[in-house]
Amino acid sequence: MKQQIMETCVQGIPSTNFTPQELTIVSYNVWFGRFQMTTRMLALGRLISSHEPDLVALQEVTPEINAHLLGQPWAKKYFVSDPAGKELAVRR
Repeated sequence: MKQQIMETCVQGIPSTNFTPQELTIVSYNVWFGRFQMTTRMLALGRLISSHEPDLVALQEVTPEINAHLLGQPWAKKYFVSDPAGKELAVRR
């Protein structure tokens, strides 16, 4: 069922072929400066991996954080909306 949900999300086409029984979401604001960034991103990766959510929503992902997260094995299981980090909102 998770694969079908992912395919539906990626295609952007509502599907009536399934009724999800449960949807697990992890949402996390990852920015806290550079303080122990590698340690924090590895811990976040373990958290995400252990819960196996259907959807991961991360806020304040910098290009450096993006590289830390996408380099972890769990990230290969997910569609990433901005893998290059080009859709970041930055202050002018």
